[in-house]
Amino acid sequence: MAEKQKCIITLSTRSAGSTALYKYLESLPNINSVDFGRNRNIQTKNRETFYWVNAAALRGHHKPQRGTKAGGYISYALAKEHMQNLLIDNLGSGYAVPSNDEELIFEGWRSLCNNFGPVFVEKSPGHLYRWAAIEMILECIKKIPDIEFRLIGLYRNPV
Repeated sequence: MAEKQKCIITLSTRSAGSTALYKYLESLPNINSVDFGRNRNIQTKNRETFYWVNAAALRGHHKPQRGTKAGGYISYALAKEHMQNLLIDNLGSGYAVPSNDEELIFEGWRSLCNNFGPVFVEKSPGHLYRWAAIEMILECIKKIPDIEFRLIGLYRNPV
């Protein structure tokens, strides 16, 4: 039996060390991430894909939860554009973007994991503040049993 592809998703609050952890993970053999050099819609400075925030927006969760510091609104149209561009830029121009949002989210994620395997790492700071994004990740874990998920949560201790 072939070994499962793996993905590591780092979830964190602001200034919790996610960039340092991400750079370390990227330096290890067989661990890969999206190509930030080509993608026109990724916040390259912080190396964040916002995949799961965009996925939540496609499901109608356009606002952060009360009391969050994770940012403002993201429209359905902008989330869809970002998701499509991320997938095309990293899976190649031959990638057929699904018209169905569910396939775009979940098959898109499977494709990224398979393309950047054996271990794909994705950085998602701010997601600990966004329950809708976490719900999308948990749903994905159930829908894609052929991918092994690892979640790393980082929370800043100001001390």
